[in-house]
Amino acid sequence: MKKYYLRRSQVIPGPLEDIFPFFSNPRNLARLTPPWVGFKIIECPDGDVEKGSRIRYRIKLFFVPMCWETLINDCTVGVSFVDSQVKGPYKSWVHSHFFSESSGDTVMRDEVAYEMPFSIIGRIAHFLFVKRALNKIFDYRHRAIEEIFNASAADVVKAHSEVA
Repeated sequence: MKKYYLRRSQVIPGPLEDIFPFFSNPRNLARLTPPWVGFKIIECPDGDVEKGSRIRYRIKLFFVPMCWETLINDCTVGVSFVDSQVKGPYKSWVHSHFFSESSGDTVMRDEVAYEMPFSIIGRIAHFLFVKRALNKIFDYRHRAIEEIFNASAADVVKAHSEVA
């Protein structure tokens, strides 16, 4: 199977100790997800994620409702956490979130490695619309983070994206 990668980075104004808690609380996922995805949390831990946490939510993928469940495989408070798909639309999905501090601001990096289901049909779907849809979702997320943290254009580095 062909593995695809999506990578983004963003500078968020504010110290890591203030920024990391927002991202480690799964209830904030809805604020970072575009409305057209139809994101709704079904079940998640109270408070911050930790290794072993499971998050279940409902999404609409091209107008088709489906359940998605992720497992937090690794979590180092203030540094990173990794979630992987247990159940969902992809053959595999691993999303790594990395955080570091630079000049008093927080640098957040996302790295997603995923595989499409259905062999050649999945590859065609990726080429025709999945790649574009994921970029739109992460573009929305970038703008939402800017708004949430009241970032001015001078404070935020444009997201760097690559879907290979």
